[in-house]
Amino acid sequence: MELIRTNENTYVDKERMLLTLYKYPKLYLRVSKNAYVSVINKDILQIAKKAEPVTFYPYIRNSFWNYSVSMNMYYCRKVFATFLRNEGIESELIDLLQGRIPTSVFVRHYYRPDSSKFDEIREKLAKLHTVLLN
Repeated sequence: MELIRTNENTYVDKERMLLTLYKYPKLYLRVSKNAYVSVINKDILQIAKKAEPVTFYPYIRNSFWNYSVSMNMYYCRKVFATFLRNEGIESELIDLLQGRIPTSVFVRHYYRPDSSKFDEIREKLAKLHTVLLN
């Protein structure tokens, strides 16, 4: 969220509505997961601009504990991925959105989504966003 406030012109690709995480490898490229882009829309961008900066996972978890609510980001990611899969989103796209590189030889070595793939992802997610809001 801090990058949206301080480096919005380089961090946010407003034409394709993507967060260009790959431009900040020290923050987003790790041993276990590599996040290259995040698909966003105008609503998410506005929420991120207004939100308090939180980068420390235990802080998030403890904030929920203050309200006697157990919080596990793994569970949130699992629910998110399961919902997307149940709505017909391909597992390769879910892996891409969650920063995972699958063990499949095809995906590891040959699958290279171009920018039009992100338009497809955005369209599918926009439909699901409407479903969730209803």
